Amino acid sequence: MKHLINYRKNGRWWLACCLAGLLFTSCKKLIEIDAPRGVIVGTEIYNKKSTAAAVLTGIFSDMAEFGSVYAGDYSVALCAGFAGDELAPTFYDNEYYMWFYTNQLSGLNAPIYWTNLYALIFRANAAMEGLKASSLQEDLRDQLIGEALFVRAFAYFHLTGLYGAVPLVLSTDWQVSGVAERVPVATVYDQLITDLKEAKSLLKTDYLQADIGLVSDTRLRPNKATASALLSRIYLYARHWPEAEAEATGLIDDPRFALESIDRVFLGDSKEAIWQFDNVDAAYNAAPARLYQNNYYPMFMLSDALMDQFEPDDARKEKWIRTTPLLDPTITVPPHPYKYKTIEAGTGPTEYQIVFRLAEQFLIRAEARAEQEKRTGANSAAADLDAIRLRAGLQPATAATLPQLQEAILKERQLELFSEFGHRWFDLKRTGNVDAVMTTVAPTKKTSWKTEYQLWPIPQNDILRNPSLAGQQNPGY
Repeated sequence: MKHLINYRKNGRWWLACCLAGLLFTSCKKLIEIDAPRGVIVGTEIYNKKSTAAAVLTGIFSDMAEFGSVYAGDYSVALCAGFAGDELAPTFYDNEYYMWFYTNQLSGLNAPIYWTNLYALIFRANAAMEGLKASSLQEDLRDQLIGEALFVRAFAYFHLTGLYGAVPLVLSTDWQVSGVAERVPVATVYDQLITDLKEAKSLLKTDYLQADIGLVSDTRLRPNKATASALLSRIYLYARHWPEAEAEATGLIDDPRFALESIDRVFLGDSKEAIWQFDNVDAAYNAAPARLYQNNYYPMFMLSDALMDQFEPDDARKEKWIRTTPLLDPTITVPPHPYKYKTIEAGTGPTEYQIVFRLAEQFLIRAEARAEQEKRTGANSAAADLDAIRLRAGLQPATAATLPQLQEAILKERQLELFSEFGHRWFDLKRTGNVDAVMTTVAPTKKTSWKTEYQLWPIPQNDILRNPSLAGQQNPGY
């Protein structure tokens, strides 16, 4: 919980962001030079390739670190899984987890993802400003600005998914950001589309090594395909169907990517991976393995609501879910995610946490095609849906009408993307199914559901520090 607590101790949220923007860290596998933690640096750092690259590497490293917003035991993926119908804590003695699981958040106990994500946005803005004012070689500067644009868009995607309307902060000017008003989600999406289009124009096609000088055989640094993957998702959420279909098609047709067999999807060299987090601690593999695997008893389990959706022959149930502890396969424990198999890296990493993968693009295109009346036959929603089902060992779907396809795609996303970055929680809300699902699920958690709970409360301290947020707490809190 280190990262979640750190910013709470600071005074103004923008001061925390300012300090964060002046810090950069190194990730041993991504970078060949040592960039010290906790060092205040000036704008001259952006004039040299190795140190400029290290600023962005430090951001990626912090995003991937166990215990961050995006990885580990207090990540959005875990807590959003609790809030919806996907995950449950095995033991009910962690008050923080229970706030999410029972949907009993408030402005006072609110998770500070809001604060942490704005700190990430500030760092991206600071990097862009430093790079634009630098004397760095143009093609290198473009790559790093593209990475910063992508980071900002990625953070804003999750902010809107968790909180709805949010302040749109596009600079490091605290006098502006400290009084920024909330703007509609549609306005934020428009900005993200603009940013990601620019990022695509700036980023390299190849995956690059840490110093951005050489091509890499890993997929640990964002490139054009990474920006495209997020852009297709934003188009989907914004209901821009033709654009979502086109963006997803570009990735599906890219020969670098392919649907892997169920056994290979989450391996480090998976061709399905579009972007992966590096393993910050060299002793460990991907963060989800550390989170969900346990030698004796899992700390988190998959819900009955999820398990009941699997068809008997679904290979994902067999290969991606475990019901025995690591050290004793003779006993049965609650079902828990097993997409990532190996906790310790040993002589070298075998798994990296996948942030974007090709299966999502098939499901994005399926939904976009269904909404455009491309529902059955060749090049249709049904064909894309079946690509995922056949990989899982299932028969083709029988859905043909728009309502049938919408239901089938939502279910397939539930089964394909479980435990990955909060997809299910966001899907329930954007499709308008959250009330119907949670009204049924809430009693099984011994709690009740109100539609207001689909947006999380803004931390009260952040409301007090920004006068424009006065009276702007999300409804129900």
